[in-house]
Amino acid sequence: MKSAAYLDLSPLARSVLFELVAAMNGWNNGQIAVSQRQLAAALKTTNFRAIGRAIADLMEHGLIDVSVEG
Repeated sequence: MKSAAYLDLSPLARSVLFELVAAMNGWNNGQIAVSQRQLAAALKTTNFRAIGRAIADLMEHGLIDVSVEG
């Protein structure tokens, strides 16, 4: 949380990252399946474009990798 990459994130991107980490169960790292719709519901928003931008921001900072786009 003190890395330059994390500190450069928007608040929404940080929230999305938190939701992704919360979806980890200890065995599914690299196989976490979370949709933009699920993230939007968890974050109480209907702004799917902003969720998409937050995911792109996390990818650009090297904090996540999307292996399969749905």
